[in-house]
Parts: sequence; structure tokens; C-alpha cells
Amino acid sequence: MSIVRNRPERILWALTSGTALLTWIVSLVLVTRIPDVISLSVWKPTALFASRLELHLDAVGWFFLYGTSTILVSVAFTQAAQPGTTTPFHRAVMLAYPAIAMTAMLAGNMLTVAMSWALVDVLTLIFFIRIQNDRKSTSRLFIRIAVDGGGILLVLMAALLNGAEGGTSSLSTPMTSSTAAIFLVLAVLLRLGLLPPHITLQPKMDLQRHLGTLLHLLPPVTALSVLARMLNIGVPMETLAWLRVAGGLGVIIGGLRWAFHLDRETGRPFLLLGISGLGVLAAGLSHEIGGAPITAAGGVLLLSGAVFYLAEIFAPPHRAWVGLAALFLAGMPGTPTGVISAALTTGVVDTTSVAVTALGVIGLVLLTTGGIRHVFLPSTTWPTGESLVRVMYGLGLLLPLIVGFGLGLRMPGSVSLEAGIVFVITIGLSFLSVFLLRLFPEGSVLRWARVFAWLDPDPLYRILYRLSRVLVNIFRLIGELLEGEGAMLWMLVILLIVILAQGRLLG
Repeated sequence: MSIVRNRPERILWALTSGTALLTWIVSLVLVTRIPDVISLSVWKPTALFASRLELHLDAVGWFFLYGTSTILVSVAFTQAAQPGTTTPFHRAVMLAYPAIAMTAMLAGNMLTVAMSWALVDVLTLIFFIRIQNDRKSTSRLFIRIAVDGGGILLVLMAALLNGAEGGTSSLSTPMTSSTAAIFLVLAVLLRLGLLPPHITLQPKMDLQRHLGTLLHLLPPVTALSVLARMLNIGVPMETLAWLRVAGGLGVIIGGLRWAFHLDRETGRPFLLLGISGLGVLAAGLSHEIGGAPITAAGGVLLLSGAVFYLAEIFAPPHRAWVGLAALFLAGMPGTPTGVISAALTTGVVDTTSVAVTALGVIGLVLLTTGGIRHVFLPSTTWPTGESLVRVMYGLGLLLPLIVGFGLGLRMPGSVSLEAGIVFVITIGLSFLSVFLLRLFPEGSVLRWARVFAWLDPDPLYRILYRLSRVLVNIFRLIGELLEGEGAMLWMLVILLIVILAQGRLLG
């Protein structure tokens, strides 16, 4: 678009960018208010809602809050280089969606988590219904909303179970019920698309790059924030097995599909799956690690993921920014991924966890390989010759990387000898993998990519969907038989069968 010549676009872009920049500054200032709690009034009746809606600004919440405001600024700045115009509805969603996601990231208890997740899903549903143009996309949308809704039900069940054993719904105190803790962990894994894997159930609709970045990156981060708080206060040992299984699936499916993607658009969702799986896998190594790898995974997903989603190679410096984002995925010391690298080394001293550590390093290599492949994307021409657009676009890509270094240096363990060793191993194997991929003929690489494309649970879900339709038709047939005048006859038949059965038992 032309932000100089097109006056309405110029005004809307300035308002969006100004709001995003103000949000970023406020988020940065909020670091001085840690810890802080905002509680709303108690719901009535208290028998149903015994807890308040509560927002908790702690170190984890501020980390995700600042990361979200950073990518909002990045999206607003890079939007100037996107061709075409943006409607006021899209701009309103671009500001409202991060606001609701921030509420979910600051949720202090399970009631607030359930409510904020529901708001995120409702806004997603409204937006996609507004822009949908084919029936297939609509069905996939409702399936994804239903799957995410299952996570909300698990959160409510966890709150009920924990309350029944004398616990509270707060995320800042340990849960008294181990079953409730497992339910809450499963809710997070379900929302992340890790267990069961369902990352490809997202609707395949054409989205503008800036808004699509927010709609793809923010939902998994709202789930990671809950899991990070849980692990920081301690969870039962039984949950570690779930974390290892789910993290392993995410690393294998997400890493391979991202490293050997056929095209950029289909590969990017698996970047999110791979990063989430890597953080969950590292957190499941030991009970003492806590939620630091989860927090780090959320930071990398937001900041490095934003670069991969937004980047177009308009100029040589843009390749450098994409390459730096790939180094984030490799576990560079001083970045959030350095925390994950250091956490993976704890499994070396434990013989039962060596395989998990090896799988984590393989995940780092696969993610980095896919990131380095993006450095060699073909260059494109600028959609406009305005120098202001070019400057803002470069700032929009560079800001997440600068903030990533700042947040990484604040995290204990991001700069360590262990992280440096893992980084050197990862970057060496990744460059070797990219060299081999570029050495082989393109046809061979495409064949490998098609083989790894079989790591897709979507066909299984289609089979389950057809089975569910068969069951629905059976229940509908039974309902038709039991309605109207025939219902009385069927009731008499059932009563006679019961009477005869009782008589035979008594006899």
C-alpha cells in the first residue's frame, strides 16, 4: 500500500502503529510492577463460581505480555509493505485479538483461563466466518474450535476435581489433586496440538500476512503460559510422562515437516508444533527444571516465529534477519532457546533420559535446518518505492530479534557452557544438513518431503469424523423410532422385556 498517497490508509496505519507502540511501551514499564494482582468481583452464585476473575502479573506473565506487544508492533510496522488495502474490520481484529490473548496470558486461576480461552475461540470463530468463502474451510474451522473447546472443558473439570479435594483454582499454589493436575496439563497439550497431534486442523484460508501471524502465533502461547506457571509451582511426577510423549510427538512431526517443507505456507504451522514440542520435551526431563523451558519456547515461538511469518526478502539485510532468527532456533546462548539447550543437558547424567536429550538435540537441528532454508528464499521486488515503508519494514523485522536477546539475557541459564556446547553441535549439524539438501537434486528432496508429509494425522481425523457421522445417524434413527405415537409401543416392549427378565432371574 502507499502510506504517503493513500490518505485513509495512512490514517488507519498511523492509528494502528501508534496503538501498538503505546502498548509496547506500557508493557515494558510494567516490569516495575511485578508482582501484581488484579481481581474482579466475585461471580454469583458463589456455589457455581467460587473464585474471582483474576489477572496475575508475574515474571512469566510479563515475559509473554512483552513478547506479544513486540510482535504487535512488528506486525503493524511491516504491514506498510503489504500490497493492497486493509479494511477497518481487519485492523480492529488486529488490535482486539492480542488484547484478549494478553488476558489469557495473565490469567491467575482456572476460571480466568477458561473464560479467556473461550473469548479467544469466539473471536477466532467470528473472524473466520466473516472471511470464509468455501464450505470445506468452514467444517475444518468448527472441528478446530471443537477440539480447542475440549481443552476448556478439561480446565473446568480440573477446577472441580481440585476443589473437591480442598484445593483452590489458583495457578500460584500447588494443586492438591494429582488427577486435576493431569487434566490441566492435558488441556494445555490439547490446545497446543501436541496430544493428540492436530496442528493441520486449522482452517486453510487465505489470510493477510500480518493478521495471519497473530492468529497463528498467539493461541499456542496462551496455553504455554498456563503450563509454565504450573511447572514453576510443581506438578505430580505422573505428568512428566505426558510431557515427554507429547513433546516427542511435536519434535518428530513438527521438526521433520518444518525442515523438509514443500513450500513455505504449509511448513510454517509445523514450526509452531516443533517449538512447542521442544519446550514441553525439555520440561519433562526432570521435576527440578520447572517451567523455564516452556517460557523460553513461548518466547522463541513469538519472536523468532514472527520473523519467519512476516519476512519477505526485499533486500540483502532481510536475509541476515532471517538467518539470525534461525540462530535463535539453534539454541544460541543469550537467547530464550539457550535455556532449552541448557535444560536438555540435564538428561546426560541420567541414563534413563539420554534418549530424551538426544531427541531434543535432533529437534533443534531440524528446526534450525528449516530456518536456514528460509535464508535462501527467492528475493522479491518492493511493492512501493517509498523510503518510509522500507525503513519501517526493516525495523519491524529487527525489533523481535533485539527484544529476543534482551529477554533471553534476563532468563537464568541462557548463557552457560552447556548451552554453548549444544549450540555448536546444533549449528554444525544444521549447516551440514542444509549443504547436503542443496547438494542433492531438487527432485530427490521433493520426494523426501512427500514421504515426511505422511506424518499428518489429518486422514485419521477424517476417518473419525465419518464414524461420528455414522453414530449420529444411528442415534437419529433410534430417536425417530421413539418419537410420536410409536414411542408408547416401544416403551411397552421395553417394560415387557424387563418383566420377563426379572421373572427368569427370580425363577
